[in-house]
Amino acid sequence: MGFGDLFEFEALWSKVLAHHFSLGCKTQETPWKQRIASVLRWCLSVSEMAQFGGNPFFSCRNCQNPLALRDDLISKKFVTKSGAGYMFSHAMNIIVGQKEDRKLITGVFSIADIFCSNCGEVLGWKYVRAYDISQKYKEGKVIIERAKIAKEY
Repeated sequence: MGFGDLFEFEALWSKVLAHHFSLGCKTQETPWKQRIASVLRWCLSVSEMAQFGGNPFFSCRNCQNPLALRDDLISKKFVTKSGAGYMFSHAMNIIVGQKEDRKLITGVFSIADIFCSNCGEVLGWKYVRAYDISQKYKEGKVIIERAKIAKEY
C-alpha cells in the first residue's frame, strides 16, 4: 500500500464515519457488531456506486443492499400488496423463491417471490411464465414494491 492508497483509505474512512454519525449512531449506544455491519454496508454501497459509474440505482429500504439500476427500470405502473410497484428488466442481490401459479390483475402467471439477499425482506416477485400470449413480455421480469426500495444517486 503506497501513500496515495493510504490517503484514499483515510478519506474514505472519514466519509464512512461522517455518514455513520449522520445516521444518529452513538458509540456507547450501538453494539460494535451492528456498527461494523452498518459501516461495511455503506462502504459496499459506495463501491457499488463507483462500479455503476455514478448512475442512479435502487436499494433495499431495510438494509441498503443494491437491487437494480435505474437504467433497468421498465415501468412504474404496477400494483402490489403495499401499493405501487416497479418493473425491472434485471435485478441483482436477490433470492428467487419457489414458483407458484397466482391469479393477478392481468391474468394467471407462474411467479416466484423475490427476497433481498442481505436481509431476507420480501421485495416483490419475478414472472416465470405467462399463460396469456399478450402477457409473454413479462416473463423473466421482476416487480419490486415501491415501499421496499430507496433510490440512490
